[in-house]
Amino acid sequence: MANKSELAKRMLKYRNVIIKLKNLGIVKVFSDNIADTSGLSSSQVRKDFSSLSIKGSKKGGYQIQYLVDRFEEILGAKNEQKVIIVGYGNIGKAIINYQNLNNDICKIVAAFDIDKEKTNSGLDTPVYHISELDSFSKKNKINIGIIAVPEEVANEVYEHMYNAGFKGILNFTRIHLKEIEGITIKTINIDLQIENLFYLVSLKEQSKDA
Repeated sequence: MANKSELAKRMLKYRNVIIKLKNLGIVKVFSDNIADTSGLSSSQVRKDFSSLSIKGSKKGGYQIQYLVDRFEEILGAKNEQKVIIVGYGNIGKAIINYQNLNNDICKIVAAFDIDKEKTNSGLDTPVYHISELDSFSKKNKINIGIIAVPEEVANEVYEHMYNAGFKGILNFTRIHLKEIEGITIKTINIDLQIENLFYLVSLKEQSKDA
């Protein structure tokens, strides 16, 4: 599972690099070019591309447009993926505003909240009451969602989304959600990441003083 997760991260990195190179007008690249831009080794790039059945040659390299098309196919990015978010507080609003800046892979099409005063169907990303989650997701064939609610209700929301047929959840709470068969969870704990950053900086400072 860990290996698949790491490969998925590299795939997204490859795609971003390839699109940037294409926007620069480059039509052909080699594994060394992709490796240098993505911060990986050329051998890792070739290994990953081989496992993904991405074909190139030592002399000819890879055609940029072929790589773009192939990664869109692999990542399911040819058609924009619809996502919903539960929780229209500060974090929820920030996520919606951030993804609206530049994202051609997925789009948050609606937000849901338990507070009826927050509902507003006239916004660019409409906000509905949580009671409408099931019908909206089924009508629009949405099975990916984001949880950005207070931690005391995170498990309740998770259960609600599981029962509604969601297959993937991005969890922005500090609560650990137990993965159930048939659903994939990715947790982003901002507090933990900041603490980890402080720890790494502290280690570097200590090594300088040693």
